[in-house]
Amino acid sequence: MILCAALLFLFHLGRQDLWASHEARAAQDAQRLLDEGHGALPRLFDGQSDLQKPPGYYWLVAAAAELDGGCVDAWAVRLPAAITALLTLVLLGWHLKSAGRPVAALLTVTVLGTSIHFVTLARTGRIDMPLTCAVAAAMLIGCPIRPRSRRSSVVPLLLLGIVFGMALLLKGPIGVVLPCASIAVWKLMEGRQPEAHTSGSITWSTLAGAIAIGTVLALPWYLWANAETNGEFFRVFFIYHHFNRAFGGAPTLAGHPWWYYLPRFAVDFLPWTPALVVAIIACFRSDILKQDRLARFGLVWLLVMMAVLSCSRFKRADYLLPAFPGAAILLGCVAEHWYATITARVQRFARAGIGLVLAASLAGWWVYEERFAPRQAVVHEQRAFAECIRRQCPAPQTVLLFRVESHLLAFHLGRPLHTLVEWGELNELLAEPGTHYFVTRAELVPECLRNVRTRRLKLIARSEEFSTLPPLRPLVLMRTAPPCPASQTSRELSPPPCRSLPPTD
Repeated sequence: MILCAALLFLFHLGRQDLWASHEARAAQDAQRLLDEGHGALPRLFDGQSDLQKPPGYYWLVAAAAELDGGCVDAWAVRLPAAITALLTLVLLGWHLKSAGRPVAALLTVTVLGTSIHFVTLARTGRIDMPLTCAVAAAMLIGCPIRPRSRRSSVVPLLLLGIVFGMALLLKGPIGVVLPCASIAVWKLMEGRQPEAHTSGSITWSTLAGAIAIGTVLALPWYLWANAETNGEFFRVFFIYHHFNRAFGGAPTLAGHPWWYYLPRFAVDFLPWTPALVVAIIACFRSDILKQDRLARFGLVWLLVMMAVLSCSRFKRADYLLPAFPGAAILLGCVAEHWYATITARVQRFARAGIGLVLAASLAGWWVYEERFAPRQAVVHEQRAFAECIRRQCPAPQTVLLFRVESHLLAFHLGRPLHTLVEWGELNELLAEPGTHYFVTRAELVPECLRNVRTRRLKLIARSEEFSTLPPLRPLVLMRTAPPCPASQTSRELSPPPCRSLPPTD
């Protein structure tokens, strides 16, 4: 199954160009790290500090690109997600098999490795998959199935602390909050079970010590980044991207109802959602939860993480990925109980069914990559438009991005870039000697003609000319023409005569 998952996650991994904002940001941050050889603070090509996330994923992308000659591309951006997805499956399979549950191990890995959203994020350059791997490792260390002796308590302490440190450097406090909340609920529940003395769960002091170790490992970078940005990192990362996302207060962050993750998970866990519903019903209609600690463990993992994430006002489907392994464990354990009760003939049909699911998953993703992914990539395509811009404005001339946030275009343009949003700053830069080029949104062209008073403007190219499908956000390239005569810069001159918008060259 691991080999099938490797094929599923790595097949044509870098074939499609970057198309997500997160992928393009990771590519810029990693490339700057490789080019400059210093600066642990993530920075985009326009020089702005990228303070949304810690640098953990960008370090992984840079390491992957170093294997390929130091050039960041789609393969390097996505490889860390694919590798950590495989590592998550290996950890779960090994843990269940070492607990004497080989059938549950196989079923769990199969379920998780073929669920739609898990495969999607395994092939996408986002932080969520490495975070899921770290959370899964923390859960398996903090809630072991086999008891440990007191003499070995230092090993889980150190391992859990290192994992917490990695999670903090990947996505921040949520990487510690999710496993700690689940481990705490698991310990409280298991303390009431008759076999609690053999649970082997870590102690509260070990959990607290691991949090302290993780904090010590990650805190130096946090303090350095905050000092390097004069306190801006704390405001952006903690206040805006944590406090405001959790409790609201930012108009750009849309809120979602508390039940958002229920239907979202039902879709993203396909094709296994119906089987999971049946498994949950079977758990409460039988003694499976009382008899099977692993099934209880999976249920706690799923429900606690879903509950914690549902408390946040701002929600995204990708955030729920760390709860997926818990659902897979629950379904794998319940399916194992069912498998043990059926006849040998039905077991053969069940094994054939698993094989068909694997074959269908491989075939389905092959069809998607060959037929549908290229069409979707066209909508996000920016490479050809960026090449056109650089032919007109070759480096080291600076391309201005006015009220445009297109990380993919910025990545393909390369440095130097300069992003601005104020009309006054745009007028000042365009008034400087020489020819200047800037990219803006197509709908802002009339405003540019009214508000740019220092130069005439000429439209050079439109992004839609370089795509067979209408782009999501049409952009245009504008160029300054010679300045208006000095005698015409008085109040008698109205803006329209000083600028023209001829047809595209």
